[in-house]
Amino acid sequence: MSAAITPDRTIRLFNGRDLDGLYGWLKDTHYEDPGTVFTAADGLLRISGERHGYLGTRQAYRDYHLVVEYT
Repeated sequence: MSAAITPDRTIRLFNGRDLDGLYGWLKDTHYEDPGTVFTAADGLLRISGERHGYLGTRQAYRDYHLVVEYT
């Protein structure tokens, strides 16, 4: 993972197409996602909720304000 950066502009973490720049981690399989818990489709991130885990960024950040829009 790269050194943490402090953003001075808006950075879109999700490109609207795929999981490029992101990674999933699951409690039971770690970095493997055989059941495709994390997917991207129609400009949205989808997390099935079938397993415990998280979606993280490949770039580390600090001193940020995260805005999330969900439906």
